[in-house]
Amino acid sequence: WHAPSQYNLALLYENGLGVAINYAEALYWYRKAAKLDYGVAQFNLAVMYSIGQGMKRNLVEAYKWYDIAADKGIDDAEKNRDLLAKQMTEAQIAEAREEAREWIEWRKKE
Repeated sequence: WHAPSQYNLALLYENGLGVAINYAEALYWYRKAAKLDYGVAQFNLAVMYSIGQGMKRNLVEAYKWYDIAADKGIDDAEKNRDLLAKQMTEAQIAEAREEAREWIEWRKKE
């Protein structure tokens, strides 16, 4: 699969460019590209989780994907992650950090 193409499909669905706005489809394509380690998709996926766009808001998933995107050097990922942390419990932050750490380690072994 080609992560930039999946990312572009997600953008089309998220913004209604040439297709009807469909957040579920945008989420689907962002997830696919994010799992291929595409940093901007990881960032946009975090944004969707943080505001609950296309699904129930999930701060742990948002933090995790911001952390992963920050590891890739994506602008604003660290800042957004740290702002989000102010809305989270210590347990949620610890869970998100552990999930991000495991994911980053797994990708580096690939």
